[in-house]
Amino acid sequence: MLDLEMVLFESKSVATAITSDVVDFGQEKPNTGAYTNPLYVVVNFPTAGTGAGDSNSVVFNIQDCDTSNGTFATVQSTGKIAGEDLKGILVIPMPVRHRRYVKVTTTVVGTVTGTASAHISNAFDLPMEYKKVGIEILPTTD
Repeated sequence: MLDLEMVLFESKSVATAITSDVVDFGQEKPNTGAYTNPLYVVVNFPTAGTGAGDSNSVVFNIQDCDTSNGTFATVQSTGKIAGEDLKGILVIPMPVRHRRYVKVTTTVVGTVTGTASAHISNAFDLPMEYKKVGIEILPTTD
């Protein structure tokens, strides 16, 4: 599922701090992390990042608030990710509990390059690690 209203940001430079658009879940305590099909913040990197080690890194934060323009608090964080590891896809599970308004921010340390896009979804694409060969049907006993 990709809903345009769930897009947080598109093709933003990771060289400086990012503050995404705010997503309104429309209820006081949506608890989206407890859904049968949980939600994720999916971050793609159209341009791979550069920068080595913790001294050149980015932290992605999921923040929430009771109002759209209030003081947001971090409820989920990735920890430091080296700039050179900003490639492919990054999936951050939505916290089980959060408030009505949610956004994503980043904290940048040192020199990092690249671009990122993020959205909230219940699915994400992962690259195939193994070539699909076929299906084996195993005999069963009646």
